[in-house]
Amino acid sequence: MKKYWKYELKRNLLPLAAFTAIACLICAIFGATSYIVSSWEGTLRAVNSVISTPTVILGILCTLVPVMQFSFRMETRSADLWFSLPVKRERQLLVRLLAGLLLAFIPYTAAYWVQFVILVCRENAFELVHYLTFYLASLPLGALLFGINSFVFSRANTVWDGLAFLLGWSFLLAMPFLYLNTYIYSFSKYVSADAFITYAPLGYAAVWFDGLICGDAEAFAEASYMFPVAAATGVAAYAGLFLYAGRDRAESAGQISDSPWGYKTLLPLYIFFFSACNSPDSGSMFWILSALILVLGFVLYVVYRRSFRLKKQDILLLLLAFAAGVALACFGAYVIAEPIAPPLRIPIDENMAL
Repeated sequence: MKKYWKYELKRNLLPLAAFTAIACLICAIFGATSYIVSSWEGTLRAVNSVISTPTVILGILCTLVPVMQFSFRMETRSADLWFSLPVKRERQLLVRLLAGLLLAFIPYTAAYWVQFVILVCRENAFELVHYLTFYLASLPLGALLFGINSFVFSRANTVWDGLAFLLGWSFLLAMPFLYLNTYIYSFSKYVSADAFITYAPLGYAAVWFDGLICGDAEAFAEASYMFPVAAATGVAAYAGLFLYAGRDRAESAGQISDSPWGYKTLLPLYIFFFSACNSPDSGSMFWILSALILVLGFVLYVVYRRSFRLKKQDILLLLLAFAAGVALACFGAYVIAEPIAPPLRIPIDENMAL
């Protein structure tokens, strides 16, 4: 176990150095050149904490590193090698996760505090203590995102399928709320669909802490439901990684990705939700978009199966998901949709003097 841990650390030294150098350079440039204060009657006011730059870097690292750490499963030769090691699968997974987290968080940490030092050296009006609080808050958020991306990507049998899974699962939880936001306009005031994108907790937290650092933070209503959902999905993803660790097989590398966490689930659900969010109120555009959704669904199933000869169950799922989505769209448009308030008209007195 110790030898494997040392090997994993040595293997990641070069990418660690490269990621750290690139991240520090980017944050240093943004920290030195960004517009951070404004002056009004001799009083300085903070306008930009620049924490969005390291936040974006952390999001990229929490996507790129899981791809690097688990792409070995996508090639038969490397999968045979790693799965034949005299180390339990669960221990291999634990070492890869810990090494991956270091590979993501060390560059982020170095870049974050390099940028902080540069900003402190410039004239500013920041509430500096919140740079520390945001950093501490970003670590668990990044770890949850890392776990979700690791689980989703590792369910594929090829790199391209894994990237497609990452993209699909990033937005899937937001789709039911997008439907509700489409037909119940007031619902978005209470629950926003984009808060359920997997990268949203990091983004929302950066916006809120930017306000704290600049001294003008507003209420963060989305936190009441966004962070519990992120925590639940992140913990479930880590549990899923260890649950599937002993079930993965080297012979699956490079084959069709037939996991229930992949195309089998994503394609019918997206066809359903896109059809449901396509409002019949749009007239002829509704039929055009419906036809495009159906054609695109067929194309995606062809990509999934790598053949134009689809299985009967694929065609059935495609048609059922599409029909159910259209039915739900009609229900939303004609039953539950809130009427759009007419524009306010101000009565004009004809005798009013011009």
